[in-house]
Amino acid sequence: RLALPLTKLMRKGENFVWNEEREKSFKELKKCLVSAPVLTLPSGSGGFQIYSNASKKGVGCILMQHGKVIAYASRQLKPYDVNYPTYDLELAAVVFALEIWRHYLYEAQKEDSEIWTIVDNLNKQVEFHLDEDNVLWQGTRLVVPNDA
Repeated sequence: RLALPLTKLMRKGENFVWNEEREKSFKELKKCLVSAPVLTLPSGSGGFQIYSNASKKGVGCILMQHGKVIAYASRQLKPYDVNYPTYDLELAAVVFALEIWRHYLYEAQKEDSEIWTIVDNLNKQVEFHLDEDNVLWQGTRLVVPNDA
């Protein structure tokens, strides 16, 4: 919500008008970024933890190691994403985190083969998509949940 007035400036067809609301948003955002909790650099030992969440407004995630925050990330949903069910949005948050932090995760020890299969596929830029019947595909492969 804090960056929304600034984010609206980037929308297609939006005229660039700097007003009091946007100035206030800019100053508050700058203040939050400067006074944010200190981020730590990742160490070469130990695994990473990713915490993610999704809502009808956006997705967000936190990358942690040894109980300390390494990085934060979030993005607004696209207009067509808001119609997806909650479990799809939660999955989108996980995929978003894996995509943006794969450079951290790829070099870490490969202990969990399932998660590394996902990271390797993301590294190859395999995309998930829904067809007109709301069937989930990974590239040309049908995605079937384990509990189906």
